[in-house]
Amino acid sequence: MFLTALLEKLYARRRFGIRPGVDRVSVLLSRLGNPEKQFRCIHVVGTNGKGSTSAFLSSILKCAGHRSAQFSSPHLVRFTERFRIDGVEYPADKLAP
Repeated sequence: MFLTALLEKLYARRRFGIRPGVDRVSVLLSRLGNPEKQFRCIHVVGTNGKGSTSAFLSSILKCAGHRSAQFSSPHLVRFTERFRIDGVEYPADKLAP
């Protein structure tokens, strides 16, 4: 499967460990022209409760008739757990080309 091979390559590149913070993401978004400013989004950050807060927000938005997409990290069992559309895990075959 393409996704499995891709993840093996990505995980093999880990050399420097985890570096908390949003600096690298901020630089990347800036280099990409800040695409996140083209749509409404909510960033949930902090030490604890991000998963629960994101799930609550997704549920509230769905009840109000809106669609939502979620990305979370790290995953517990499967890489695809990181991606949710309207609260439903996105299938692996849709993530890979």
